[in-house]
Amino acid sequence: MRNKLLAVLIFLLFAISICVIGDAAQMEFREFTVEVPEGWAAQQKGSTVVISANDNSAAITVTLDSSGGMSLEETAKAFAKELNGSNLRLEADVYRFNFKNERGVDSIMLISGEGNKYTAVSITGDHPEVKVIIDSLRAK
Repeated sequence: MRNKLLAVLIFLLFAISICVIGDAAQMEFREFTVEVPEGWAAQQKGSTVVISANDNSAAITVTLDSSGGMSLEETAKAFAKELNGSNLRLEADVYRFNFKNERGVDSIMLISGEGNKYTAVSITGDHPEVKVIIDSLRAK
């Protein structure tokens, strides 16, 4: 399921013509590893890893957690409601919706899951290094 989410993310990023630039350092977190480019910072806060550009032009959050017995659809609807998301849809076993972050910046949320776990990835802002980060996500 995580591989499907990553495939959808890669497709999305190619579709909006994001290119690869810069150097990156491999970082390990509880559930996955990721390459964090120079000029970006990553920090784990509970079940969420926040990866953000130092200039605040873009951010990615990756959350891997238990669904608490909810279905994936219920989990996606709960995220969409909490974030005032719009246009919730299912594409290739991944729920997707648009929302604006707390600063009013357009963002995308992708949610996939398997069993009692879900993975939620949000992408905020437009930065060429986003593709490097998404391409490098590897579950442990």
